[in-house]
Amino acid sequence: MRVPFAAVALILLTGCFTLPAPIVVHSPSAADAAFARPDGETAPSRRSVWCDPILSQIAQAAAALHQQRCRVAVENLANVDTCGFKRRIVRSTTQPIVGSDGTPHTLPVLVGTESVFSPGALEITQRNLDVAIDGEGFFAITLPDGSTGYTRAGSMQINADGKVVSNDGFVVLPEITVPNDTLEISIDPEGRIQVRTAGNPDAATQLGQLTLHRFINAAGLRIEGSVWRPTEASGSPITSTPGASGNGLLKQGFLERSNVDATREAMELQFAERQYQAIQDAMRHLGHVIP
Repeated sequence: MRVPFAAVALILLTGCFTLPAPIVVHSPSAADAAFARPDGETAPSRRSVWCDPILSQIAQAAAALHQQRCRVAVENLANVDTCGFKRRIVRSTTQPIVGSDGTPHTLPVLVGTESVFSPGALEITQRNLDVAIDGEGFFAITLPDGSTGYTRAGSMQINADGKVVSNDGFVVLPEITVPNDTLEISIDPEGRIQVRTAGNPDAATQLGQLTLHRFINAAGLRIEGSVWRPTEASGSPITSTPGASGNGLLKQGFLERSNVDATREAMELQFAERQYQAIQDAMRHLGHVIP
C-alpha cells in the first residue's frame, strides 16, 4: 500500500511527540480525490491511512510520551528556585511494530521519569540551620507513615519538641533534640552538632552527629513530592558520617540550589511546540483537523 508523504511525516514525528484528542475527520470525498491515480483507480484514502489501528496505536503512545515530557518540563521550571530539587527527565525507548499491511513501524514506549543528580550551586545564607551537602549523599527523614525518606534539601528547622526537622517538618535522622536555652548552633563538615546554651555559655556541648546516605544507583530512586524513596533499582542506602564511604561533606550556612537550567527547559518546551505544529501540518495534509 502506498502511504502518503504526510502520513510518513506524521509517523516520524509521533515517535517523540503527539496530538491531543479528539481528532475530527473531514468528509473523505475531497481528500480521496487528491489521491486519484492517472489510471483512474483511487489510492488508499487519507481516512484509511489514519484508521489503520497500528498508526492509531503509535499516535496514542506518542501522545502519552509527549504529555509526560511537557509535565516534567513544566515541573522543572516551577522548581528552578526550590532548594535541593533535582531536574527530572523522561526516559523512553522504542519497539518495532508491524502495520496491518506488513509495513514495519517504530512504537515509542514510555519507560518512566528519573532525577538527574548533578550538583546544584551552593548559595551562602549565613543561617546556622541551613546545611548544604557538598558532594554525594542524602539526609534521612521520618515520613508521616513511619517510613524513611531521603532529601537533599538542607533548610532545617527546630520543631516545638526541640527536634531538628526538615523544612517540611519531617524529623531528621538520627533524631537530635536541641535545648530550649540554646544560644548558638554549629555544624562541622563531618556533621557533628554542637551548641552553646544559656546555662553553659562558655563551653560547647555536642548533641549528636548528622549522617548521610548514598545509593549505588541514585537514578533508581522513586520521587514522591519532594522526597525520594529507595527501590530495588536504587539499592539499599549506604550510611556513614559525612566525608566517609563516598558521601560529601556538609557546609553550614549554605543551601544547594536546584540544578534546573531554566533556559534549557524553556528551549525544550519551545522545541516541543515546533514539533507539535509540524504534526498539525501533517494531519491537515491527511484531511484531519485538530480543534
